[in-house]
Amino acid sequence: MFVYRWYGKIRLERAGFVQTHDASTDCDLWVRPRVGEDGDGLNPDDPNRHDPVVFLHGLGVGLAPYADYVADHLPKVRSLFLLTYGQLDTDG
Repeated sequence: MFVYRWYGKIRLERAGFVQTHDASTDCDLWVRPRVGEDGDGLNPDDPNRHDPVVFLHGLGVGLAPYADYVADHLPKVRSLFLLTYGQLDTDG
């Protein structure tokens, strides 16, 4: 299980995420700011251009099973917030 979680952590870090922990809620938060690219299609008049993607997870083994999907498929033109609730994580 350690290697599985380690892989998820490394995969998210390599995708530009930074992990923090909030002791008052026992939540881990992974954040990747929006990456603007030339021609990314973000119209300044589009009201959705700043909407973040929020991914909530806490049951099971944490974010490790989703690390590849999150790193490869969630949009880079939106800020991403990944939350894991430790008190719900059955593996600790």
